[in-house]
Amino acid sequence: MTETTWFYELKGERRGPVSEAQVEALVDAGVIDAHTRVWSELLDGWTPMFKTDLRSFLTGPIGAPPLDQSDAPPEVQGEGQTRGPSNRREPGTGAAPGAQGAPSAAQDQAPPLGDMATAAMGEVWEGEALAGGESDVAYVKQRFTRLEPSRYVTYLFFVPQIVLAVLLGFAGLTAETVLTRAQFYDLWMSDGMVAVTTLLFFGGLIAFLTFVYRAAQNAGVLSRAKFKPAPWACVGWYFVPVLNLWMPLKTMLAIAAVSDKWHRAPFKIWQWWLLVLGSAVVSLTATLMVEGRVELFGSFNGTLIFFSFSVLLEAAAISSAMEMMKTLNRLQNAHRDEILETRGIG
Repeated sequence: MTETTWFYELKGERRGPVSEAQVEALVDAGVIDAHTRVWSELLDGWTPMFKTDLRSFLTGPIGAPPLDQSDAPPEVQGEGQTRGPSNRREPGTGAAPGAQGAPSAAQDQAPPLGDMATAAMGEVWEGEALAGGESDVAYVKQRFTRLEPSRYVTYLFFVPQIVLAVLLGFAGLTAETVLTRAQFYDLWMSDGMVAVTTLLFFGGLIAFLTFVYRAAQNAGVLSRAKFKPAPWACVGWYFVPVLNLWMPLKTMLAIAAVSDKWHRAPFKIWQWWLLVLGSAVVSLTATLMVEGRVELFGSFNGTLIFFSFSVLLEAAAISSAMEMMKTLNRLQNAHRDEILETRGIG
């Protein structure tokens, strides 16, 4: 069975044809609403969407219709003149005037929209200029920042942290076999180890927050609006006690939602944040136990095993952060390319 295609009115012009999935995307993007007039072969004339089968895509109250709305979408007749199209079908075509397949459709018919993403983005971005006079394409091309540089710099600090965590975990598990317990303490408490771990931690933190700041800036560019929270706030929440237990997660989810609203990656962001919180608690506990020589389950070997588990969990958290950054980078690049291709830039 062939899927029903639809036409809709936008700013006094007919648009379409689009599928029902594309109509849903247009509603979600705020391009059309309950009072937008639509038409398909199932209808005798142009009808507000809330009176058709498409009303299932609407959420919230319908509200009052706009004032001074004509009975049908206008059709351009000549310079400075418009008229409303008749609701009758053209003989032999089964199509309403102006719809695809009607004799008069070729001149003013908008080109078909390829898929759901192109449908919504094509309407949101089409032909509009920004306040400063820049076109949407110029705005995106000039202000969008590639995330690869800051992502790769972050990796330069994250990868050694993973390697070091694995080595420390192995050292803890093999204490009194490959390494004596005294050698393990000398390794863990040495000035060199403290200096290396501190350098890697703060270097990775600065590089990662740079990535977050730029990703938040890109979210504002892709949405062509003032992104909230602001980029500085996305970074600042990491340093606010108590609130930093959930606000960084919230900001990253917001960035991901704007980066590509049809291919969100909330699972990887949630996975990253749960591993970060879990590894922070476990690592702090294990470090205090090892430095205080606390015996777990009546044996110090139990403490060393717990320590090894903590550093391996830290390595998993860092690996998850790298995967999350890779995914967000891919989503933003794909969204940028989609906008430029929609506007014919390629």
